[in-house]
Amino acid sequence: IQVVTTHIMDKFRAHGLHDPEHHTLTLVPAWSGHPYFLDSTARYWRVFHFIESCAVYSMIADPALAFEIGHGLGRFHALVSDLAPRRLNETLPGFHHPERYFKGFEEAVKEDTKKRVAEVHPEIDFVNKRRQLVYALMSLADTGGVPTRVVHNDPKVNNVLIHIITGKAVCMIDLDTVMPGHSAVDFGDGVRSACNPAGEETNDFSAVQLDMRLFESFAKGYLSETNVFLTKKEIAMLPAAVKAITFELGIRFLADYLQGDTYFRIQYPDHNLNRARVQFLLLESIEQSEERMASIVKRYA
Repeated sequence: IQVVTTHIMDKFRAHGLHDPEHHTLTLVPAWSGHPYFLDSTARYWRVFHFIESCAVYSMIADPALAFEIGHGLGRFHALVSDLAPRRLNETLPGFHHPERYFKGFEEAVKEDTKKRVAEVHPEIDFVNKRRQLVYALMSLADTGGVPTRVVHNDPKVNNVLIHIITGKAVCMIDLDTVMPGHSAVDFGDGVRSACNPAGEETNDFSAVQLDMRLFESFAKGYLSETNVFLTKKEIAMLPAAVKAITFELGIRFLADYLQGDTYFRIQYPDHNLNRARVQFLLLESIEQSEERMASIVKRYA
């Protein structure tokens, strides 16, 4: 986090911005000079400068706001596009590796420790029919032309700080998962989070969809910042990444449900199962919109 925020601060200062701490997260050093404080009970603390007059949203329905969410992610990618990924630790190895999650899902089905498999056969069949998605994105990345970059890795809609007066994106927050990765995966996760107006916590399954108005605005905002440095192959991967990351998260929710809800926090017994169903319904909507998504990306790229 210190490497990333210092890089962004230095870039802002180089362009004449005199108050960069109002435009990006900024760590406040402890008296020791470290970017953290270790207390007498061996607990670590950190402090950021507070950015005034901002808010975050858990779900959106306004295309103008979708543009800003995409623009905020795109600007973050642009600001760190010249930061060498090797300077960052991989804080969560294999964090966005669909094959790993699919193997975990298969183990959860096989072991059936909580005797829940019998009630989720439709969801298991849904996953198995689309198992090729597990390998699709990684195979695209492995064929070359897709550079490893510094990416956020958790760019959900409520990790973009929005100014409450101007309505403009200010910066990305929650930088704990910033590490080397692929820009397309960040784009896909951002779309998955921002372009379903029902949100991922809804129980109204009929409302779940990829809203193409929101997608177009998000893509336009994102590509307005990134189309000058993304490679052609990276741009071509963007629609496929939306499918892959939605499928990945659905698998993770379903596997966690089968294992007894040990990873994701739940608020009621079927919470993770319902989360999985939302992602699978969203994936169906994405599948129906693939051609339009690719056309929109091509237009703004």
